[in-house]
Formats: sequence, structure tokens, C-alpha cells
Amino acid sequence: MIKVLHVITTLGPAGAEIMLSRVVSGMDSTRFENEVVSLTGLLDLAERIQEVGVRVRTLGMKTNVPNPLLVMRLARWIRESKPDVIHTWMYHANLVGALAARLASDVPVVWAIHHNALDPRVDKRRTMLVNRACAFLSRRFPARILCCSEASLHIHKKLSYAAEKLEVVPNGFDLEQVKPDPAARVSVREELGIPADALLIGIAARFHPQKDHRNFVRAAARLHKQMPDVHFLLCGLDINWQNPPQAYVTAVISWGYAEMCLASLPGSISPLLLPSVAKPFPL
Repeated sequence: MIKVLHVITTLGPAGAEIMLSRVVSGMDSTRFENEVVSLTGLLDLAERIQEVGVRVRTLGMKTNVPNPLLVMRLARWIRESKPDVIHTWMYHANLVGALAARLASDVPVVWAIHHNALDPRVDKRRTMLVNRACAFLSRRFPARILCCSEASLHIHKKLSYAAEKLEVVPNGFDLEQVKPDPAARVSVREELGIPADALLIGIAARFHPQKDHRNFVRAAARLHKQMPDVHFLLCGLDINWQNPPQAYVTAVISWGYAEMCLASLPGSISPLLLPSVAKPFPL
């Protein structure tokens, strides 16, 4: 039995977090034992992961800046858990997980990068600094660094990550979950209170400048002038009436929730758009 400890920044309903949920759900439980640690207390996907028999714990970090006491706690958990490999997900977890693993033991650490580009105009300064720290430590700490696209690999090579450790492992998909679903099409439109035959155009993405919701809304406004009966759906983490660019909302927009996005959206929307300005591999 191979024991894998996954360390991730959050378990909110976003791309890498959903992929982690899919990975642990799909692994052979007769060969692998999984455990998940979230740095923060955002645990929307925790129940789904626990339902497949995977233990979930949180360090309860208030920010994504490494807290020395919590890094030491994670190191203690690693010593107690005795994993064969530690798989960390995204920059902050890569840094915290590597530091804790070094304090705890010589267990190999595999970093996972789910980012395609860093832009100081939209990314937080803290994220930029953590990325630089990871690039500096990449020659010493991780055994492998996994990127989910060739573009992501090339960009991180330019950012001075250890080139010999970079590998591409594309995201996997269950096509049965994303094929058109007539029942989901009807139920989503009923929930939104729109006609059963309505054209519904959607975007599934957390609220972040790189996801370019503003451009989606501006395009929706132009299309709505020509097609008044078309409807639009935005769903994802932090999508609410406070965040979207209200100055551009001149079309009929339906605001959805992450639960709908995770369960029914892929098979019920046509088309599903991807306006992101930087996306390593769309989920």
C-alpha cells in the first residue's frame, strides 16, 4: 500500500481543487491510501472527498503566508502519518508542504503547478513572492514538478524553476460527466426560471481578473442587443452581485452558484465559454 499525502491551498470549488477530488476518487484504494490537508479553512469539497474514504484535515491558516507554527504542525502530521510521497498542489501549498516535509523527514515531495502566467497587474504581490521562493527552492526541495500543460512548463522554465524536474501530466476528464444531458438542461433552466428551450450561454470560473468576467459580460451585452431571448449564466467561487463589473451588466445575466456549476452545468449549457486570459489547461 502506497500512502499519499496531498497538501493544497484550499478545498474551495475551483479547478485544481476539483481535479484533486477527482484524482483521489479515481485512485485504486487497494493500492493507494490518500490523505488531504488544506492550508485554509475553505472546505467546500471536503465532504465529497471524505465520502470516498479519504481523511481531510485543515491547518486553518488565515492567510496564504506560511505561519511557522502551522508549518511545524504540518511537519508533525507528516511524521505521524508517515506518507510514502507528498503531493502538493499550487504555489502556496508547494512552498508550505516542502518546508514541512524537510522538517519532518526525507519523504519525496512532488509539486503540482496549475498556473500558466503570473501578471503583477492581477496577481497578488504575495503570490508573486511565493512563486519566486518556489523557483529558488525548486533545485533542492521537490523530487518532481508537474505542470498540467506544455505552456505552463515552458513559462516556469523561464521563471528559473529547475528544468530537469519539470514534467507535463495533463488533466484527465471523464467525458461521461461533460456530455450533453437533456435532464440537466431542463432542471437548470427550471431552477433559473427561464424557458425550457432558452439558449443559455455560460462560464464556470472563480472570480479573478485572469478569468476575464468583464470581457464575458461586455460580449454578452452586445449579443443580447441582437438576441433579446438569450440568457447567460456565471457560476463559480466568489461570483455574487458585489464582485461582477456592474458597469458592464446591460444584458440579462443569471447568477448561479458553485453547486450548480460542479454538478449540472457541463451537460446543460450550450455553449460553455472560456474567456480566461491565462489558462494552462481548462477544467
